[in-house]
Amino acid sequence: MTFATLRLGKTSVEDIRLIDAQESGILTSPMTISVVCTQVPADLLPGTYTFLWLGSDNSKGMPTTWKQGFKALGVVRSIDRGEKYNDESTTVVDISYIFPDAVSRTDILRDAPTAYYWCSTLPVIGLDDHSNQTIRMITQDSERSELKAFFFVLRAVCPDFRQDSVTAYPELEPLFDYIVPNPRGFYGEETAAHEYTREELMAMDNKEFIFTRIYTASFISVPQEQRMKSLEQGCMMNLAVHATMRTHTVLVKMNTMFPLSGVRTERMPEALSLTGCSSCS
Repeated sequence: MTFATLRLGKTSVEDIRLIDAQESGILTSPMTISVVCTQVPADLLPGTYTFLWLGSDNSKGMPTTWKQGFKALGVVRSIDRGEKYNDESTTVVDISYIFPDAVSRTDILRDAPTAYYWCSTLPVIGLDDHSNQTIRMITQDSERSELKAFFFVLRAVCPDFRQDSVTAYPELEPLFDYIVPNPRGFYGEETAAHEYTREELMAMDNKEFIFTRIYTASFISVPQEQRMKSLEQGCMMNLAVHATMRTHTVLVKMNTMFPLSGVRTERMPEALSLTGCSSCS
């Protein structure tokens, strides 16, 4: 399988508006767009999975009426190449999946910062990416270009992405089998990802909640007495860890909501056990 990104800009405003107006999820029939651009990679072939980024319609940094980011996933149907690399080529893409909201770099940093580290040199979302090339291949030939990490961050931002994309393209399923390594190596083991679809979350009663991006280190730094006080109410409320920890998301179940402000933990069981309370270990 090969993958690419396609950045739509000021020459594709009509296509941007059409994509942005689509209902999210799997389209009942593929939406086909045709993009004319130069410098189409030689590795781009029919059958390449393509993530479409809604870009800007201006070069002045002015805001757009649509949110910029990855908004769709499709497959290249055909390429009519120009004679030379810098000649115009026409690429036709069949889009089958629309993200609920365009996925921006900020969204990724918010929901999956560690996984983002492992894919932070990929096209468009890369930390030092400044290329204006319309179509670029997603390769894993450089440091921090892990394709599975890319799929992980998209799923973290859009919980339905795994279910919908695999329904549309079953062959993508193995790319969601990913354990996010800790870049600093604080722990000898890695934390496995746990998947919750939006349907599963909506089916849960109001006694289950998601807490994100919490790290053990800052919790450990809280004095023992303060930790006990912070968690005492939680112990009385029958706080229990409900699922295996995701790298950045902890699902906990309790009888009543209880504030965790200031308490940051990546490994909830370990942090709770520091209090010495058997109810929390």
